[in-house]
This record gives sequence, structure tokens and C-alpha cells, in this order.
Amino acid sequence: MHLSDIETILETAPDIAPNNALALRRIKEFRKLRNLLSHFAVKRFPTEDALVFVTKSAADYNRVLGAEPDPGVVMTAVADLGQIRDVCRMIEEIQHWLSAATNDLENAFLKTRAGPA
Repeated sequence: MHLSDIETILETAPDIAPNNALALRRIKEFRKLRNLLSHFAVKRFPTEDALVFVTKSAADYNRVLGAEPDPGVVMTAVADLGQIRDVCRMIEEIQHWLSAATNDLENAFLKTRAGPA
């Protein structure tokens, strides 16, 4: 299964707590920023608190725009550094949630495998 399909199944599960569904939606949303930071060339604007991201990757172009790029076409994005800093703080909170949620899930799984007490 593709990761986005698993996320959709988890966040729409009938017994999921609202805060867990919110955290899963944020993980999905923040993955776009992660892809920008890891797959695009980046340069800081000299007079602004912002970054410009550039890629020539046909795969990234197709994934975002749903079409093959013309030869020589690049894809760009501009992001405010303040927004990136805010997202980094939210990601840190989600990591704490994920640590607790994973522990709870493992404990629940181990209880079901152990059978009745």
C-alpha cells in the first residue's frame, strides 16, 4: 500500500481520537515541506526572510502538476522562513505524540497477543 492510503485509512478509522486524526493529517501535510527541503535546491533571499526552492526533476514536476514538463522547464517554490520555523515546532510536538501513540499501540498489541489474563 502507498503511504498516503495507509494514512487515509488510519485518519478515517471510526474509533480514532480526534487529536490522533489531526496529528496524522498534519504529518501528511508537512510531508510536502519535507520533500521541498530534501529534493529541491534552495537559496535564501538576500534581503528577505524567505527561501526559494528549485528543481528540474521531471518526476517531482509530474507529481505536483500532473503533467510532463517541457524540456528545460524548472519548478520553483518560495517559502517564508517564519512559516518553516513554525512548522518545525509543530513537527516536534507531533514527534512527542507519535512516541506516546506508538507506545500505546505496541502495548495494546502485546495485550491482545498474550490473550486473556
